[in-house]
Amino acid sequence: MLGIYVRLSIEDEESNSIENQIEEAKIYADSNNIVDFKLYNEGEGIKGSVPILDRPKLNELIEDVKNGLIDLIYVRTQSRISRKLLIFTEFLELVIKYNVNIFIGDKGLIDLCLPSNKMMVQVFGAMDEFAPNNQSYQTIRTQKIKSDKGEVWGVLPYGYIKDPKTKKAIVNESERPIIEQIFQLSKKGYGTAKIAKILNDEGVETKMKKMVTNQYNDKTYKKEKKYFDKALNKIVLIDRTSSIWLSKTIYDMLKNTWYIGQRIWGGELYSVPPIISKELFNEVNNKLTNSNHKKGKSVNYRFLLKGIIFCEKCGRAYNGNRKYNNKNHNKTSKYSANYYQCASKRLMKHNCDNFGINITNLESFIIYHLFKDKELLNHLENLEKKDTSLIENKEELKNLKNLIKEQIQNRNRLEDLLKRKDLNELSISRFIKNLNDIEEHIKGLNTKIERTSFRINEIENNRLLNISNQINSFNKNWEFHEYKEAVNNIIEKMIVLGERNERNFNNKKYHLVELKYKGYNEYSVFLSKKPHTKWIWLNNVRKMTEDEINEEIALQEGLLKYETGKDAKITKKEIENIYDGKLLVNENINKIIQLKTEDIIDFD
Repeated sequence: MLGIYVRLSIEDEESNSIENQIEEAKIYADSNNIVDFKLYNEGEGIKGSVPILDRPKLNELIEDVKNGLIDLIYVRTQSRISRKLLIFTEFLELVIKYNVNIFIGDKGLIDLCLPSNKMMVQVFGAMDEFAPNNQSYQTIRTQKIKSDKGEVWGVLPYGYIKDPKTKKAIVNESERPIIEQIFQLSKKGYGTAKIAKILNDEGVETKMKKMVTNQYNDKTYKKEKKYFDKALNKIVLIDRTSSIWLSKTIYDMLKNTWYIGQRIWGGELYSVPPIISKELFNEVNNKLTNSNHKKGKSVNYRFLLKGIIFCEKCGRAYNGNRKYNNKNHNKTSKYSANYYQCASKRLMKHNCDNFGINITNLESFIIYHLFKDKELLNHLENLEKKDTSLIENKEELKNLKNLIKEQIQNRNRLEDLLKRKDLNELSISRFIKNLNDIEEHIKGLNTKIERTSFRINEIENNRLLNISNQINSFNKNWEFHEYKEAVNNIIEKMIVLGERNERNFNNKKYHLVELKYKGYNEYSVFLSKKPHTKWIWLNNVRKMTEDEINEEIALQEGLLKYETGKDAKITKKEIENIYDGKLLVNENINKIIQLKTEDIIDFD
């Protein structure tokens, strides 16, 4: 089988897109009559210098090579594997060990059994690594000479520009007042986020915005830049003309010694014109360091759902935001803030507008649902009876056993052929190679059988038993860490969506919460609105069984025949498109969960 490996880093040109890599690989497969292939898409944002162990799809490709499933690998360029010779050589040794060849888009099919071919790709790998290393060395050498002359280069800190004649840093007098304002505001006790907001409200343009709109008249900068968004797990373009002041930008400026005339490069100190006094700089930085001026007083709040709760709209984590109500003693509320909210709320430019949800009542609901309401165990037991993953794994095990049976038959036939006395040396050599390939394939199939059998055993016995044991061990006197461990052993992931509904809830906010339980593909959906003490278990969402998919195919074919009068053939892929790529079924539950006063738990 052909293994196609694709990867895209931030530095890659548009022509290197994942789509282009896949399209070219498919053209190669079609032109060589290869119909059996597997795609290993590492996705966007993964650099070529990342080790093999930190690349899930490259790891998966290597495991499939070891298991005898892949005998040919396609990559568009050698650098898709790695730009580091050490990493590329590690990959080479693995594929050579298992007699796998590589097709490199710009070099062709390479038989790595030939020492000359191995040397060739290693030389190309060394050249890939040498070019940036040599460039880096020459750049650092040149920069050292410039620094000794007092010259500067690149993007200078806000408040400075480069003198076009001397090439030394000079103060940008139009920006000096902004630097002074930032330090004076910090001295008065303003936090970095507040200072950033003041500058944005006053319409002060950032360094980046001035650069891309060519206000410095030094060079042309791109108005868009690529960066890897971890929450979305892909490379996105940001519009740099809409750049705004951020808390981190202010904090970095307050720590920057340029503003007192000290530029540090390569571990050495160089002089630049100061903008503020050392006394003001030291006073501000003492507050930042000693008084937690940036973040405020540190309080160790405890969040039960940290690490497992995420935003439906943007995919980011939902973080706990809790503050004691110390400022106004007349208020009855214990907290001035007490909610899980999307992590984007802390980013000025990436607010996804999903609503926060009360921490205490959400955590109390989760504890009630998992440990106090015995309905969950009944629900999971019912899932076991119609779980598709168990059926799929058993079907895979059956197919694997049939494959290994075929390979054993092929091996026996080859062994019988080798007993013939009329074979020449070439035939014997070819038969022995085929026999060795079959043995490796059998080893790989046995490994897969072991893994599949383990998954079946885990599904049939462990997952329900583990959750059942965890639920039955519940003790209302548990410490926080015991609650957290138990919740994490049962819930794999929570997804939160906050919306408004004018018709049903008088324009009030409501929340939908999806719970995915450990070891199960299915998930449950719950609905609640403020104050989140009453919850409705709406439904269970699961994958379609093969029988249900076949029923849907028959239904769609019947509808088409009714509409057109002609017989039609519908594929599983077309059914997936009808269901937006997700063959899911909603099963209604509609159970009300009402929390009482004694059910409310506050860990702080």
